[in-house]
Amino acid sequence: MCIRASEISKKSLESIVKVSGDKIVTGYVRFKRIKSIDGYKKACERARNHLSVVCGGRKLENGTYAVKVRYRVIIFVIPLLIGFVFLLIGSCSYQGKEREFPSYIDPEIPTVKVVEDYEGRYISVPGIKAVCVDKEAPFIWLTNPATNDCTILYQVYFQEELIGESGYIFPGQNESVSIKIPDQKEVSEIIVVAKGYSLNKKVEYNSLRQKVEVTYV
Repeated sequence: MCIRASEISKKSLESIVKVSGDKIVTGYVRFKRIKSIDGYKKACERARNHLSVVCGGRKLENGTYAVKVRYRVIIFVIPLLIGFVFLLIGSCSYQGKEREFPSYIDPEIPTVKVVEDYEGRYISVPGIKAVCVDKEAPFIWLTNPATNDCTILYQVYFQEELIGESGYIFPGQNESVSIKIPDQKEVSEIIVVAKGYSLNKKVEYNSLRQKVEVTYV
């Protein structure tokens, strides 16, 4: 940056004020216009009020000095950052409507198909952590909450093998699904996949997986 012959740095100006006294400053330069000011302290105070900072000085024709001020860059950066954060939050909130699940469910591999009929719709799937089943005739009850306006089809897997599947369950209804685990142990782990569809079963919404512990009784 090129400095004019009559201009000095802030450090030099403060050194002059320290030797010659506060009143050596009689001018205040902002937007290239010089206004009168009563001393260096008053100039610094006015700069703060204008959200500005002293950046240097200028020697005037009468032998006194004027302070030069400029806006604080951070004053402009903060609103831009705030605006960016709001845009980011708004974007996440929009995506959250499509991916939102009840907090007690651990959706490991959710997949979302964005279609006009689904956009912004909330689908509730009951969380299942553990079930007890009859070893001779194993089955589990699966339900579609009445608050939904979609059908849910459940698939049950054991070590990536399909061992049970429900029909399209309508809101407020439930169904017992038989499962056949090849390697029956006292405790096994299965994967229950819930797939959402429109009421006419033609549009697929989203799906989620949850691990379920099976205990035989």
